[in-house]
Amino acid sequence: MASSGAYQSTARLLNEVWSTHKSLKTLVYDNDGQLTCSKATYALCTKVLQAQSALAQLLEHVPQLTSAVRNQGLLYAVVYELVAGQHQKIQGGGAVKRHVLRHEQALREAWKDLASSTADYDDDGADETTAPPDDFPRYIRVNTLRASTEEVMRYFEDVLKLDSVKKDTHIPDLLVVPSDATPAILSSSKERRFDWVLQDKSSCFSAYCLVHGFHDSPLDSYADSNQTRVYIDACAAPGNKTTHLAALAAAACNDPKTPKSNVKIHAFDRSRTRYESLQRRVINHMPDDGNDKNKKSRIQVHTVCGDFLETSSEDPTYANVTDILLDPSCSGSGIFSREGTVTTPKMKPDRLRALQQFQITALRHALTAFQHVTRVVYSTCSLHEQENEAVVAAILQQCGHSWRLVPPKCLATWKRRGQVVAGLTPEQAAMLIRVDRPDRTNGFFVACFERFSDVPCVPLEVEESTILSLGNDAVEDMTSEVAAEKNKSVSLSIKTSSQKTESFSNCKQRKKREDLVVTKRQPAWVKQSGKQKRRKR
Repeated sequence: MASSGAYQSTARLLNEVWSTHKSLKTLVYDNDGQLTCSKATYALCTKVLQAQSALAQLLEHVPQLTSAVRNQGLLYAVVYELVAGQHQKIQGGGAVKRHVLRHEQALREAWKDLASSTADYDDDGADETTAPPDDFPRYIRVNTLRASTEEVMRYFEDVLKLDSVKKDTHIPDLLVVPSDATPAILSSSKERRFDWVLQDKSSCFSAYCLVHGFHDSPLDSYADSNQTRVYIDACAAPGNKTTHLAALAAAACNDPKTPKSNVKIHAFDRSRTRYESLQRRVINHMPDDGNDKNKKSRIQVHTVCGDFLETSSEDPTYANVTDILLDPSCSGSGIFSREGTVTTPKMKPDRLRALQQFQITALRHALTAFQHVTRVVYSTCSLHEQENEAVVAAILQQCGHSWRLVPPKCLATWKRRGQVVAGLTPEQAAMLIRVDRPDRTNGFFVACFERFSDVPCVPLEVEESTILSLGNDAVEDMTSEVAAEKNKSVSLSIKTSSQKTESFSNCKQRKKREDLVVTKRQPAWVKQSGKQKRRKR
């Protein structure tokens, strides 16, 4: 159990790591290989460093706390103990504890909503001797809506005195700096803090693929006459992907090779807390009033506190949506800082099954509920094939007569591709993008869907044999539920193109009944207890 004394020693060690740019092991082991600090101090320091990226994002939600506590190492250690420690409680007392506890509720709520939240965090399973590898860098995405890449690089080198600042080889406007440069970047002036985003490389893939991953779509005639592209970011909070999409789309507006007169982005999140975080980030990272007003008018971001699953093109606001970015709730098994190991964490079968059901439902909705959508990018920060290739295979079975996979042209040189599972051919698997820790970034998965036919996509029931073969042993207990659903499934007939399909209102009511477990579920971070029963028809 950590004590206030352990916090102080951990704080000194953390501050020394950040100020000297030395590794933790270099500081705590002597020439004979003996540990020079207590095991409790070393363990806590290791876990704080593993969660450093998530903690930095968390403290952005309570800037008044950062200004009140000047000892950064102590602040990080105490906040970690409160939100992610074994007992989720601050031991001892003192002024720092009182400052932190004043914001306890806000910290806990924000932690749950972060992409790298501590849901399913196995504190006892973390290896105390494991630390992020020395070659795992920090990635900084330049916010080109406010500053140029060259300008930010000069600031990092000349003002922050960072020794190594490089451009990433895959993602434009993404900078690579040493992992121990984080404190210096966080201490930069408030005037410059919105000129860049601390965003992992892999999480930049989805927006990049949506804007630059497709060749000219054969169904671009769906777009309105003035070539406006209307995007939806379906699960947008905290907003990193939304602002990245805005920056890429704004740059595309000014590209003479692919002119687009206007771009509009609808960014959704149904959680009020997450929505407020999304709204703040969008406001802060959009261009200043001093920027070119004509350039600003060509890119609009509309934040929505609402459920994407309740939205369709029948609403005039979203009638002309052309592109959808879907990065739904997932296990987060690819987030390095969360597990601190190089192995895929074990997930409870019921949680993994619930996530997969929601992901299939959300992706199916993106492909079927919007008349003019021609491009959809699906992504997760998971390493589990049940949330990745299995979801893609199930969707192709349901919507493969209207939608197809395409390899993202912007990542043509990326070597790590999807896995071959039942329902996917080797050619289809090669169109999928996978990212793993050997790529020096967090784990990630991307699938690009393109509409190739205007035949309405009518969702079909997923066959029991397909569901069982798509995953591994973790989803074998799906048999009984899927069989029951199959027996009581509603038979849908596909009408000819000259006839109208089932109305959206009826379809939505039917979908609510069929997917009650998903649409009425608690947030992904809540651990479910017991099985939820479906409502009888």
